[in-house]
Amino acid sequence: FEIVGVSSDTVQEKLTAAPRPIIYLPYAQKPRGAVALVVRSSGRATTTPQIIRQAISKFEPQLRVGEIQSLGAIVDRLLAPQRYAALVLAVIAMVATLVAVVGVYAVMSQMVSTSIPELGLRLALGAKPGELAWMVIRRCSGGALVGVAGGIGLAFGLTKFIQSVAPAMPAVSWPAAIAVGLIM
Repeated sequence: FEIVGVSSDTVQEKLTAAPRPIIYLPYAQKPRGAVALVVRSSGRATTTPQIIRQAISKFEPQLRVGEIQSLGAIVDRLLAPQRYAALVLAVIAMVATLVAVVGVYAVMSQMVSTSIPELGLRLALGAKPGELAWMVIRRCSGGALVGVAGGIGLAFGLTKFIQSVAPAMPAVSWPAAIAVGLIM
């Protein structure tokens, strides 16, 4: 064999797999049953397969040309499991957020309803409605702040796990996590 060039390691079949060394051999030296041809084109995706088939049949009319796919279609097929997992995770996250919002509403509603006699007494003794509103907000915000702090802590704790499942996901930033926690 004669070395005519050196290529970098290549990812084959799975995008999440580690790149492996690969050797390219001329077809005449080591014939195989199937051959993959990579073509770079600046033409349209609809006309390029026809042009490729015509060019191959011009040189080798007996050669059977199989399926021609764009690199984008191949990458989409390879990323489909990760995209499906991300979709399922997003749906679960939305349901969890909805459950959390309903839970927070229920807890705050319970806290206010148990305070109604006290609020009525304070109002009868001359407290202003604004002061009563701030008193209720102070009582309810303690639990909410504990929840926000716990949620931010869990977000950073689970970041490594999520990045192992979806390597393309960027790391969680402190400002973004705090902003989302405060908005929720």
